[in-house]
Amino acid sequence: MNKQHFNPSRRRFLSGAVTIAGAAGVSSLGLMGSTLLAPKAVSAAPLPNHKRVVVLNLRGGNDGLNTVIPTARTAYYDVRSSIAIAGASALPLFGSTTYRLHPSLTRVAALANEGALAVVNQVGYPNRNLSHFLSEDIWSFGIRGNFSGNGVKTSGWMARFADFYAPTPTGIVAVRSGRPTDFFGGTTSPLMVGSLSGFNFHTDWGHRYDHAYRQTVVQEVASAGVWEGDGLGASATAIAQSYDLAGEIKTAIDNYSSTVEYANQNPSHAFLDIARLIQAGFDTKIFYVGYGGFDTHSDQPSRHANLLGAVDNALGAFADDLKAMGAWQDTLVVVISEFGRRHDQNGSNGTDHGHGNCMMLLGGAVNGGVYGPDHTNADIEERMGTYRIDFRTVYRQVLADHLGVDPDPVFTEAAEISDSPGGLIA
Repeated sequence: MNKQHFNPSRRRFLSGAVTIAGAAGVSSLGLMGSTLLAPKAVSAAPLPNHKRVVVLNLRGGNDGLNTVIPTARTAYYDVRSSIAIAGASALPLFGSTTYRLHPSLTRVAALANEGALAVVNQVGYPNRNLSHFLSEDIWSFGIRGNFSGNGVKTSGWMARFADFYAPTPTGIVAVRSGRPTDFFGGTTSPLMVGSLSGFNFHTDWGHRYDHAYRQTVVQEVASAGVWEGDGLGASATAIAQSYDLAGEIKTAIDNYSSTVEYANQNPSHAFLDIARLIQAGFDTKIFYVGYGGFDTHSDQPSRHANLLGAVDNALGAFADDLKAMGAWQDTLVVVISEFGRRHDQNGSNGTDHGHGNCMMLLGGAVNGGVYGPDHTNADIEERMGTYRIDFRTVYRQVLADHLGVDPDPVFTEAAEISDSPGGLIA
């Protein structure tokens, strides 16, 4: 059957292309606008290696005390009479006599036994804030005070990283996570993918499954040389470039090969998409994944177990996949949450908003162990959760020691507590 090209007006095509982009993958790629994929006028320093970071944000405030459990501390069981994890049920961690892992984290525990997990305890930021929204902003911006006194405009720390070190269209990528604040405010257009397999071009219903034909149509119309008179040349170029990128992503999906099975759930879907992009050779330096549900004010034992089980499935499969493709040594997964939970349980078999929390780093180049000050009984009895390590000092170490770049242009605000455990990364 012959394929007939449609013949819309120029303005109708462009407006339609942008509107359709949501279904086609362009708007979900976060590449809207006339400067969509156009070259950026930024002062960028090339990265000296092909290493990458995956940030997994456990949204809602993960209970770090029931994730990395101080089973040797009697105060832990005193303040959590019905939600504490029994030491016999928890998983051994580095042969530690102080800490064990939540029983749902079986694959993470296996990685720990390989020396591929570093835990940083009592992480937070100055002047705690118990609002989800404000605390998420602090972590996303990397600024606790105000921007005017720090020499940068309002922007997420990942956006600043992209401007300085990864200005390509795929330099930083958010997967199945909407539009994270971390990506806000830079001059480089980041890539925000709803789903790698979700690209369609619905204007041409008869050929909706023929990606090559759809892309050919877009390229022919966008490059017809008749756009400049309407002032739409940049938009046409951007749309054509966006569909080029969509084509590269589709190729990554089609060519992906692995014997690893990912769970049919989030965040495994996101980590599978990231593995596809890594195997395809994308130049991404920072991936971002958000996974919510951790605001466990009630019924925490079962809810938290299910949430951590889903995280464990994703991290375990991802590690196996990257080991098989030879990318595990160059990949660092950083697990964060906007704040921890209060140390004492509430009356609903849950926990309320707290402060200090743990960060976890996983990867082939991690120096495994538990870092930061150990929880004492007095720490645990301090119900809000103690903060002794500024999260930005950990991020600075990730940028310097793993990605090999100067963190100063990204994190411009001096940390209130500058001490950070060294040697997290080999």
